[in-house]
Amino acid sequence: MSESTSQKQEGRVLVFIPSFNDSVALPGLLAEIADLGKRYQPLVIDDGSPQAVLTSDLMGQCLHAALPANFGLGVCTHIAFTHALRFGYGAVVRVDGDGQHRVSDIVRLMQGIDSGVADLVAGVRTNQGRGSGVVGRNLAKSYFSGFARRVTKGCAPRDVNTGFFAANSQALELLNQGTLERFPEPEMYVSACRGGLRVLSIEVEQRDRAEGRSTLQLLAAVGMFFRFNVFVFGQIFRRWLP
Repeated sequence: MSESTSQKQEGRVLVFIPSFNDSVALPGLLAEIADLGKRYQPLVIDDGSPQAVLTSDLMGQCLHAALPANFGLGVCTHIAFTHALRFGYGAVVRVDGDGQHRVSDIVRLMQGIDSGVADLVAGVRTNQGRGSGVVGRNLAKSYFSGFARRVTKGCAPRDVNTGFFAANSQALELLNQGTLERFPEPEMYVSACRGGLRVLSIEVEQRDRAEGRSTLQLLAAVGMFFRFNVFVFGQIFRRWLP
């Protein structure tokens, strides 16, 4: 990332694109973000892809960082949040590198931030779970969402696995205090609600994935299930600790 520490980006939005082996959709994503105007600055974080996801031409169109190994979305998210806070961005929007999120919906997410009614806006998918081999993932996602909404008294979005969100600087400060896991979304929304942030949901329709497959496969879902339960019970019992 090439920004100088003397540069402040007040009012600008850092559009964070985590990528692992996603190269097909990136040129189109960067072009669509550029069409939104200079307010939106894309940041591509290559999470240890065996081959670089950005060509030299694309590197000139965005901020970019390449990690030496695959650390997962939690680490990438911390990098993006830390960068945004350090350089004074007004908000961060996450857009996945596989092309599923509609860039035009970024403006809709930011309306909740710009109007001051929300600190964190989640894009709730109305058409998730299409295609084959998704039954197990859908059950896991339903569990995460139902449990998260219960412990937050309905504050968490009904789709806590969505990675399409916008967060203002107050949300970035709070969410960056903990350690986000490899699949951070459910924990992030629970932390936001229990930390007193104003969380808003808007409905979005995702596109078909341009390449690759969901990162939430069976073994990953089992590990996420365990970590999420440990996290949630820790949140519940924390109030009784001295």
